[in-house]
Amino acid sequence: MTRSAPFVLLAALAGACSRGPVIHASWTGSDTGTAVLRARAAWCGSGGPLVIFGQAGDTGIGLAVYPADSLVATRYGVFDPTRGVTRPGAAVAARWTRKLVMSDLRGTAGDVTLSRVGAAVSGRFTARTTGVVMRGAVSIAGSFSAIPVVQGGTDCPGASR
Repeated sequence: MTRSAPFVLLAALAGACSRGPVIHASWTGSDTGTAVLRARAAWCGSGGPLVIFGQAGDTGIGLAVYPADSLVATRYGVFDPTRGVTRPGAAVAARWTRKLVMSDLRGTAGDVTLSRVGAAVSGRFTARTTGVVMRGAVSIAGSFSAIPVVQGGTDCPGASR
């Protein structure tokens, strides 16, 4: 058995223990890592956005997909949300803690591709991100499958929490 074999087995067991919908993600750049995050999705009324959140502990990834009209399975380009909303388009945000430092990132380029839309949503994403407070850029990629979509709720912009 190689030295890395126990770590591979541990990672496989951790993935097997995840129940329900998840986002699988990995990132490289000023920080490198992987995560399997419990996921949820909400359609926020006519014109959206569709928000998809994944979270495990202090690690989180958020996607907001803004369709031109109705939500369809297609590619949505990632835009920098500090410059306003682009339709059709998607915003990507991520955060995690490493060595007592919070990494907080927003997408500036990339794609969110929805391959399935309806009662559940599936797809993948890639984004080049920049730090909101931290320095450095990170490239992040991931996928999600069969996340049930709820109508409205506290995940929607402007909803009271």
